[in-house]
Amino acid sequence: MLQFPLRGLRFHGFAHIRRWIGILLVAAAIATPSDKQALAGGGPENVAMIVNPENPESLYISNYYQNARGIPSSNIFYLAPDATDYPQFTEFQLPALLGMLENRGLGDHIDYIILPPGGSFFTPVSGLIDGMGCPPGDVRRISASSGFTLAYQADEMLAGNLNVFASNKYFADNDSAQSFDSNTFYVAGTPSEAAGAERYFIGFMLGYSGERGNTLEEIIANIDRSVAVDG
Repeated sequence: MLQFPLRGLRFHGFAHIRRWIGILLVAAAIATPSDKQALAGGGPENVAMIVNPENPESLYISNYYQNARGIPSSNIFYLAPDATDYPQFTEFQLPALLGMLENRGLGDHIDYIILPPGGSFFTPVSGLIDGMGCPPGDVRRISASSGFTLAYQADEMLAGNLNVFASNKYFADNDSAQSFDSNTFYVAGTPSEAAGAERYFIGFMLGYSGERGNTLEEIIANIDRSVAVDG
């Protein structure tokens, strides 16, 4: 099994210290079974993929990725992932995802939320995240996958209580690989029940096929290359 530690998160548009959450562009490798030692966990059963049923590119790439990775059909959700802004996202897309996880009995083991290409790469969040003086001021966008990554921080974001230096509680100051579980609350990379502990999903896009983005051929090649190096 291909293993990875989630080391840190990257801001959209400018790089910052990896211990901060900021605007997430999280890339993660989804594993397939093999005889390799487990270091950080993750496999097809831990994946939920959100597919836009009205977008041919989303359907095509999601089918290809599902077959390449052996993702169970019960883990595929047909839902338009784009929202006009973050408040709309929390009113529709986010509760739809969490409701489907509960109704399908998947909430105890889904760690990764995957978006195929075919939609926007961002969700507008103007006025919700303090830029703390970083140009051009307050954050205007988060990546489309970040809304799902920060599903359990939605109330904080809507209240305007997050800034670009909000800490990633899964981050640890050592380089040892560690498992990830979306149902676990973390502080400084350690499972914790203390006040202020946070839980997350790992959200990412398989590619962006819009202007100045990836071609479908490039996205397919990236999937094939990732599968080829498993383990």
